Amino acid sequence: TTDEGTPWRGVYRLPPGHLLTAGPGRGPDIRRWHSPAVPTRPATVAEAVEELRDRLTAVVADYVPATGAGVLVSGGIDSNSVLAVARRVAGTDRPVVGCSLVFPGEPHDESPWLDHLDRMAPEPVRRLLPPPYDWAGWRAWSAATLLPPLRPNAALAESAADVLHAHGIGTVLTGEGGDDWFGGGPLHWPGLARRGRLAGIWRSARRANGTTRHTASAVWGAGLRPLLPHARRTIVPPWLRADFVHRTQLADRLAASDAATRRASADPQSLRHRRATMPYGEWQREIIRDRHASRGLDWRHPLHDQRVIELLLGLPGDVLWRPGETKSLLRAAVADIAPPDIVRRQSKTSFAPPIAAAIRATGGARALAGHPLVTNGYVDLDAFVAGEDAALRCHDAGRPPPGPHAGLGAVWAVHSTATWFTAVGLS
Repeated sequence: TTDEGTPWRGVYRLPPGHLLTAGPGRGPDIRRWHSPAVPTRPATVAEAVEELRDRLTAVVADYVPATGAGVLVSGGIDSNSVLAVARRVAGTDRPVVGCSLVFPGEPHDESPWLDHLDRMAPEPVRRLLPPPYDWAGWRAWSAATLLPPLRPNAALAESAADVLHAHGIGTVLTGEGGDDWFGGGPLHWPGLARRGRLAGIWRSARRANGTTRHTASAVWGAGLRPLLPHARRTIVPPWLRADFVHRTQLADRLAASDAATRRASADPQSLRHRRATMPYGEWQREIIRDRHASRGLDWRHPLHDQRVIELLLGLPGDVLWRPGETKSLLRAAVADIAPPDIVRRQSKTSFAPPIAAAIRATGGARALAGHPLVTNGYVDLDAFVAGEDAALRCHDAGRPPPGPHAGLGAVWAVHSTATWFTAVGLS
């Protein structure tokens, strides 16, 4: 569905940061009560790094209680930044325990990067081999809560949190938010073009691309093209039956949502805020938080703290982006306390393998024959089987999917929805 849509006709999600009020004799009123978007202010890279370092220190210090905290860590810069800052602010007074999932022999195993971390850490990270996705457990949970099951890669974190809890750690920190707020790129170019600052775009593109030909192509593709009318149709998943798509006006709603994203692309703060407040992502975090809270664990995301967000939204685009280096501002802010090999690392591990394993464990698309999603005319089973087979082949071969609906995430959505259908008792 769309950002605002729900499975029920005429029922819509309240957008993030909005308040709905209603009273006798009048219809509901919806207004935005909060937005972290702030005016852009001038700043040099050095000034931004120093302020980010100060804010991260203050935030993490607030998030590590006197009893200490655990940090879920991988081999990436986001979680390692949180761990490094937490260890620095805690000193010897508060214990900070790193915990990581490992997958021996698998392509998504981060053990070599954890070795880099352990070589300069006061104590090694606790490594845990997680169990397979518990389909029976998640089906039971879905039936009890009437919520879809968590994605397999998100559910993996539970086993690590349980280990920390067993060792008396009641607070768990994560690197969530790094991809949302620190991602670089020329997102600010369309805004510069709207204000007539083409020379600024050209200088920025020249630094990134070098040659005149590549510079001109970059200015056109990332700076000017987003401002033009977008004629490309929004594609719905090919396994949704045409009559269902027509009846629910899904194509029109997706097109409207896509148009709103394109309009936001002219303003980098609006675009980044929109990406970071997608309801699906918020829903995942809320489920994890509530599940851990029921077991006495406090789940915290320092990189999603408002103090960090407001700083980043107020910085000029050129300060946030260094060509050839992702998350350059975060890397610079922790360069003196995080492992150098991890600070320099530009690769990123895919955690798609747990999704593929969970899909195969549930029997795959063919197991949905006779399910209400198919018998009620929502999903074309043959098309879904073909789409799932293609997505798994791409995954097994290490190739990226050819489109947004050809990857494992889209396939997982169908299996998750099927589980929810059964749990709710729809027929």
